[in-house]
Amino acid sequence: MSVYTGSCLCGSVTYKADGEPRRVFECYCNWCQKITGGSARAYAVFDMGKANYSGGAISEFVDKNTEHGFKMINRDASSDL
Repeated sequence: MSVYTGSCLCGSVTYKADGEPRRVFECYCNWCQKITGGSARAYAVFDMGKANYSGGAISEFVDKNTEHGFKMINRDASSDL
């Protein structure tokens, strides 16, 4: 079984996901293009309960100007997870 780990940019929030992602895709919406400075952004989606977060506070950001509009961010630093 695979284990994926990572953190926000400042490192105050970390995550660990067990198993394979349910879905891996790229998003080409305007928000993802602006945040990356490129043409797309890559995402991995895991089943509920497979990903755990620790450290600082996280929150969900809803951008009503995009097609998907849901992001997990480090609330204190506004860094993506």
